[in-house]
Amino acid sequence: YQRRVHGGGFAAGVTGALINTPGDVVRTTLQQKALRETGTVQPLTLRYVAEGISDCGRMAGEIVRLNGVVGLWKGCGFKALHLGGSGALLAYLIPLFKVWMGVTRE
Repeated sequence: YQRRVHGGGFAAGVTGALINTPGDVVRTTLQQKALRETGTVQPLTLRYVAEGISDCGRMAGEIVRLNGVVGLWKGCGFKALHLGGSGALLAYLIPLFKVWMGVTRE
């Protein structure tokens, strides 16, 4: 039972990373572009970074044009290991803490 739970936690973390990474890559690229244009590290308003979803789509297209589709998943391997490990650890710790704290299912 425990191995399946840990494996499920790991799989959930990896799946989350696979789904989330393209959005993170687009957001980070937009932020880096805005920082280069302003030459400052002052807080940037959301409007300055992206006017809307169309800016995100254009940036995703630019990333694909420059790096191929795999460019949208840049850094996904590390993120998948990190979130997968965190998911497995939580799958182990949550039931343990429930026992320690006397939480029961009803």
